[in-house]
Amino acid sequence: MLTLLAILKTIAGALDKLFHFTVAYWKQMLMGIGVLAIGMTLLHLKGCHKKGTTNPSNPTNVKLPITDKEEIIVSNNQVQVVSRNASGQTVVKTVTGTRGAKVEVKKDGTIKVTEKTHGWALNPMLGAGINSTGPKAVIAYEIYYYKKLDLIGGMGADKFFSHTAFFAAVGYTPINKFFHGNTSFWIGPMMDVGGGKGVMAGFALRI
Repeated sequence: MLTLLAILKTIAGALDKLFHFTVAYWKQMLMGIGVLAIGMTLLHLKGCHKKGTTNPSNPTNVKLPITDKEEIIVSNNQVQVVSRNASGQTVVKTVTGTRGAKVEVKKDGTIKVTEKTHGWALNPMLGAGINSTGPKAVIAYEIYYYKKLDLIGGMGADKFFSHTAFFAAVGYTPINKFFHGNTSFWIGPMMDVGGGKGVMAGFALRI
């Protein structure tokens, strides 16, 4: 029991030091996060430019295993794969709402879909949120995801940075005709640099 109390006391002391450090240096932290977000965004966009897009209308040439007839990589949106098996029957496989999937069409017409439904991520996000001090512009990162749920961490600030808050949140990513899997609606606890605590909610777009 004493050991547990000592551990809790140590954690509380560390959190208190972290809070006071944040209050003292929040402007420098804000600048650092902004520079990091811009750098990650530029690297992300550069990587997208190099990789190009992979979809049925604009395929990327890759070297396939000898056992495969076709391989399609999909992300976010719905993709439908149609093939004909050895018996001449049409086989249709639809992938919807996955963060990433590999679709393999074998020579015999069978289709194998490997979906990536969870994993760590470091996706930069931009959006807006609101808490007890009003609306905020938000810079955040998606840290982990499980299907349509994601864990997000970031910060929000209003005009002239008069109120700045750090938050951690759980988000939900809808996929329908209006939203195509890149927008997360989130809510979670926040801590204002001035000492206030509460709840913050909003939306963020993966970039």
